[in-house]
Amino acid sequence: MNLFDNALINQIATLIVTLFIIIDPVGGAPIVSSLLRKYDRPTRNRIIRRACLVSFLILLGFSISGRSILQLFQIDIQVFRMAGGLLLLITAIDMIFHLLPQRDLDEDTISIIPISYPLLAGPGTMSILMFSLGKSGFLQAILVASVSLVVVILPVYFILRASDRISRFLGNKGSILIEKLMGVLLTAIALDLIVKAIVYYLRPGSAL
Repeated sequence: MNLFDNALINQIATLIVTLFIIIDPVGGAPIVSSLLRKYDRPTRNRIIRRACLVSFLILLGFSISGRSILQLFQIDIQVFRMAGGLLLLITAIDMIFHLLPQRDLDEDTISIIPISYPLLAGPGTMSILMFSLGKSGFLQAILVASVSLVVVILPVYFILRASDRISRFLGNKGSILIEKLMGVLLTAIALDLIVKAIVYYLRPGSAL
């Protein structure tokens, strides 16, 4: 495995961009800010740090062993692809139209739910990781996943740390605009997953 291979660099770069779009830390900043409004700054930073670390571990573990988990439960990979696409589509539509009800959560779980999951390490993020690394060898999958996640999670951490300032800077209209734009991009990614799964069953053996 050549670390400077163009295909490997392109794979990492593509995955970084896709993950950053799906996680959407700028669009999620107002959400995090509202969730952590009652905490002081050191506590907010600690919660965000824990959430980012947990998200990194979840996504790294799933990117490496996700297929094995599916095989253990005898779940077809294309079914999971379509399920991930549908869940991602629901998330995207909610980002645009806000159709899903909001729930009040215990403050002790906020760093895990909903910041770590599903805001950062949601089903769409897991699906993208697994399918992007599907044809990679074990060592290459670890390398690509680790590098991509570190490059993505680090700026996500600092953006979320500044979530209260970003919300004030963007204002209500600016935050809404960013969220809507990311929702549209997320819709395109979700539909791509669904269409590829459908095409696979219509043309078995097609390379996707």
